[in-house]
Amino acid sequence: MTDSLCIDNRAKPEPGVHALIVGVSDYKFLPNRGPNGDPMFNLTRLTSPALSAYRFHSWLMKEHNAGTLVKPLKTCRVLLSPSPEEQAVEPQINSIQNVGIATFGGLKAAAQVWRNDASKEPNDITIFYFCGHGLWSSPTETILALEDFLAPPIATPLAQCLDFSNLRKGMAPQSGLQDIALTQLYFVDCCRNFPQYLDDVTDPTIGKVFDVKKNKSDRRKVSVFYSTVPGGFAVSIHRRESVFCEALLYSLSTAVDKEMAYNHGVWAVTTDHLKRAIERFLSNKYKIADDLPPEAIAARAPICYLPGPPEITVTIGVNPTIAPPDEVFLTDIENSQRQPAAPNWDGTTLWGAPVPMGSWRLRVEPGNNSPYSKYYSKPRYIDYDVELPWNITLTATPRSVP
Repeated sequence: MTDSLCIDNRAKPEPGVHALIVGVSDYKFLPNRGPNGDPMFNLTRLTSPALSAYRFHSWLMKEHNAGTLVKPLKTCRVLLSPSPEEQAVEPQINSIQNVGIATFGGLKAAAQVWRNDASKEPNDITIFYFCGHGLWSSPTETILALEDFLAPPIATPLAQCLDFSNLRKGMAPQSGLQDIALTQLYFVDCCRNFPQYLDDVTDPTIGKVFDVKKNKSDRRKVSVFYSTVPGGFAVSIHRRESVFCEALLYSLSTAVDKEMAYNHGVWAVTTDHLKRAIERFLSNKYKIADDLPPEAIAARAPICYLPGPPEITVTIGVNPTIAPPDEVFLTDIENSQRQPAAPNWDGTTLWGAPVPMGSWRLRVEPGNNSPYSKYYSKPRYIDYDVELPWNITLTATPRSVP
């Protein structure tokens, strides 16, 4: 069994990042995607999680190759169980060197060597990413289902799942792990609903990857990003990355700490700003208003660096709807930059314009035959946290000549 090691820079002496990425779509003991799930949990095979994990791996490799991660990538392990639909959409999903299969045994083996590699330097960083089926049980917390979920014997249906709290606790400093990486990031993209089975069973058998020892001082900076609240359902899109993955990848390119940027000239994406950016993206694009669970988000832990101000895609709602030759555009406060907006952006009635983070004005210049006046907004600061769309209402009054 491979330990799924895709990147190996362990010989380099400087501190670095150790990543473990898991995406499970092709659940071998679940029915194919459709209206009817398995009789015990009502679940089917999926067509998004493995692709989501692949997209996250691609982002990580891009940042590593560009040298923009907060620390260089030392190890990366990937386990994928892609669906045929995902392989058709993204043939490169099978191209990752030494990729493992996302079974429980595969994850257990990978997690143990991942932890061992990350136990030699407290200044290292660990990243864990999971996308697939999940459940929630108190006090067990979140349960992550692997490819062989519901494998016989059905008497212990959760034996091939991971007790996520076991993974987290096992990564704490403890006997034999005094020098484990102290900055730890967890991205958990799965449903966290409470099934009837867990209401009926008082002591379910759930898979564990570590024996957890006592620890006297847990000095970790831990950030856990869940895609949904306890009891909630994650959102996936057929043959595409999940909604949470889309929000995460966009936010990793925009969620800069403004104070660090303007006071120190460093455009750093940090954990606290990342959480807020994900929430804003989900609200702006998908109208998902629930805040992500607030648990364990380390303040100001840098993840990666941007070369300059991030580009924010601004959506603009114009009422009543206008069409070319009317012009909608954004100008910065010095009027030195002008960014035209595109009509019918993203297949909707909204307009859209990508602009660098900063202060901008919204302007509308109606065409010669338009009944509407020119529109000039007050300056508005545009960053990852701006509420969108930027809605304006035009007035049908005679236009004065400027």
